[in-house]
Amino acid sequence: AKLSVSEMRAARDALATEERRTAAVSQMLEAEHARSVLDLRAAIKEGKAAGVDVQKLKRCESALNEEMQREARLALADAERTRSVGGLRAAIAQGELARLPAAELSASHAVLAEERLHEAIMSRAANTLSSAIKAGQRFAPGSELLHHASEVLEFVRRQEAARTALSVVEEGSDAVQLLSALKQGRSACLEDWELAPASAALNNLRQVAARTDR
Repeated sequence: AKLSVSEMRAARDALATEERRTAAVSQMLEAEHARSVLDLRAAIKEGKAAGVDVQKLKRCESALNEEMQREARLALADAERTRSVGGLRAAIAQGELARLPAAELSASHAVLAEERLHEAIMSRAANTLSSAIKAGQRFAPGSELLHHASEVLEFVRRQEAARTALSVVEEGSDAVQLLSALKQGRSACLEDWELAPASAALNNLRQVAARTDR
């Protein structure tokens, strides 16, 4: 019996669907053999769209997970070797995306924490030091840099407090407060130019007082 138009159309659609499914399975097998993350992702996407069997999709997804983890481990090892903060952060993010166990990320976290401590010590910025110390306490509690960074942070905060004290009294007329702020600034090892305005203000007060006493 001759097929109707609708039956012929249905048959063509069924054939096209089956051909696409067959092609998708072949694409998935090639991707599994090639072990390329991009190819595996593309093959899985096409396989889902083509209605490939769930078990075949799971096998391809398993291959994708294995390859992502393999590449993540290589990236972590390379980042630990170069000790680049940016590289370590990227490698750790890649490892987390690949769902590596936390134990496999711990060494990179420790190296990153130490490099952040080193950079923070060099920068002498209070916020950077504070953040790096917190990360160090979490990921590298045995690092010698932790104690050094804490000392530098304390010194930086002393200097910040001294600068604040100087800025408050520089425009004032209280010699005792000026003397106290200058003493605090010297104790915090501020530069001479940072002490100069308060010193000048104190000298002016002394000159005025001397003229008054005459």
